[in-house]
Amino acid sequence: MVMEQPIRLGVVGLGLIWQAVHLPNLLALRDRFQVTRVCDLSASLARSMASDLPGAVASSTDWRSACDDADLDAILFLTPGDHAPQVLGALEAGKHVLVEKPLCVTVREARDLECAAATAGRVLQVSYMKMYDPIIQQTREALASVGVRRIVRVTVLHPADAPQFDHVALRRPDDVDLAVLEADSAYVLERTGEALGNAPLALLAEATRLLESAGVSAETAHAALAALLEGAAHNARRTGAAAALTGPVARGDGDAIAAHLDALAGHPEARELYATLTRAMESLLATQPLAGDDAVQVA
Repeated sequence: MVMEQPIRLGVVGLGLIWQAVHLPNLLALRDRFQVTRVCDLSASLARSMASDLPGAVASSTDWRSACDDADLDAILFLTPGDHAPQVLGALEAGKHVLVEKPLCVTVREARDLECAAATAGRVLQVSYMKMYDPIIQQTREALASVGVRRIVRVTVLHPADAPQFDHVALRRPDDVDLAVLEADSAYVLERTGEALGNAPLALLAEATRLLESAGVSAETAHAALAALLEGAAHNARRTGAAAALTGPVARGDGDAIAAHLDALAGHPEARELYATLTRAMESLLATQPLAGDDAVQVA
C-alpha cells in the first residue's frame, strides 16, 4: 500500500494562537501534516520555533518567502488584522490557505479572494471553529423540524481567556520591526474606512489612538468603530436620522461621523468597550471644538 505524503505547511504568525492552538494540533497530526517553513516578524521567535519543530524547517520574517517556497502545499496565516494581501499572494502562488479570522474587512476584498481561489483552483478556508462544532449540525436538524421560522437567535458563551491560555508558556519576542506593524495598522484603518463608506480616516485614527491608550487593541478598536458606525448607518436608514454621536472630523471638510452607541447594548461583554469608545469620542471632540454649522450633538 502506497502511503500518502504529509501536506507540507508554511506558517505565518507564531504568536498566541499558534503556540496555544495550532502547534499542539499539528504535532498531534504529524502523520498528515509537516511544517517546513515558519515566518514571524520576530526573527528570534521564527528561528526558535523552527529549531523546535521536527524535521528541516526554514524560517524568515517575510510572509512572501512562504508564497515563494515551491515546496509548500499550503500556508496558515495566523496573524491578527486584515489578511487580504497575504492571502491573495498565497493563492496567486498556487497555495491552499487556512487563515485566522478575520479574513478581511471589506466585502470587496472577500469577493476578490473568492475569485482568486476559484481561479487558482485552491482551497481558501477561514479558521472559524464554531462552524464545525457538532451543535451546529444538531441545530440545522432541529430547525428543519420547526416549520416557518420568524426569529433565530444564536448565543455563544465564550469562555474567558485565562482558562484557555494560562497554561501556555508563551514566548514573547522583543525584536519585532514596529514599522511593519504600523504599516499593517494603517492598511486596516484604510480598509475600515472603505467598509464604512469611506468614513473619515482622521477621526477613525484618532479614536483608535485614544482607545489604544485606554488599553484596547487596535484590532478591537477598529472592530468597535465598524460595529458602531454600521449601527449608526442602519439607524439612519431606518429612522431617517443618525443617533447618539455626530460631528465632522475637522472644520470645513464636509465629512461627518455618526456612532449609534446603543447598537450592541444587549451584549454585556461589549458594554465596557463601548463606554471606553464613548469617552474617547467625547475626549476627541472636546480637544477639537467645533462651532456654528459644525456643532456636535451628543444624545
